[in-house]
Amino acid sequence: MAAEPVRFIHITDTHIGGRDYELFGVATAPRTERLLATIRSLPFEPDFVIHTGDVATDTPQRQHYEVAARLFRDLGCPVHFLPGNHDDAQLMRELLPAAESVSIDPNPALWSFRFETNGHLFVALDARDGDADQGVPDEDIRGRVSDEQLEVLRASFDTADSVTLFVHFPPLDLDSPWHRPAMILRRGRELHAELEILGPRLRAVFFGHVHRSMQVVRSGVLYSAGASPCVQFPAAPVEEEPTYQPEPTVSFSLVSYVDDQVVIKQYRA
Repeated sequence: MAAEPVRFIHITDTHIGGRDYELFGVATAPRTERLLATIRSLPFEPDFVIHTGDVATDTPQRQHYEVAARLFRDLGCPVHFLPGNHDDAQLMRELLPAAESVSIDPNPALWSFRFETNGHLFVALDARDGDADQGVPDEDIRGRVSDEQLEVLRASFDTADSVTLFVHFPPLDLDSPWHRPAMILRRGRELHAELEILGPRLRAVFFGHVHRSMQVVRSGVLYSAGASPCVQFPAAPVEEEPTYQPEPTVSFSLVSYVDDQVVIKQYRA
């Protein structure tokens, strides 16, 4: 049976700390609150919201996810949370109001999962390096895809007619010098090779980590990054070092799968 239309919200990199926590001088909880208030005010109910990681900030603590849980409570639609390099997956699973999904990761320390909506398969890949010390800030800033995870993805994708992948780290080059050694997913090209095989069955890949909305298309595969509501990084092709743009426009992506099209719209809060 053909998949029905689906519409979802992509958000990422909220970096929530305590209620008064600031990232580069920006209070992250109020800006996340503003983001979610705009989603609540939409004139329709999205099928779900996906957060592609860094829900919390450096060295996440229980209180950070308690603040996040209060912010995301009663959003009005299911919410899925994927861990980023700053997150603690165990605390996320315990405290956040995550929608129902099926865990698929062979590594119990990671939280990859799948779910279906309106006949579409959505897979969230926890690409944090399973061998890194997750308690050390910036120990796992690039992530890594394991052979075991690639095998699980093959099995998950095998019979699906419409597939979407969520991952925190950007799998491919972004034409930005400072991103290459610091942000790009290890073994991202191997992941892309698996995705390329899917052809038109693959709708898109959505990621975070880079804090800025951008799109990449390679061999027919669409990759789309979400923007952080708090702080954004530069992405010009000449910048060798990262700088920070505090308090950017608070925005999110509205994604629609309609009539065999993928439509991505940027909404401002």
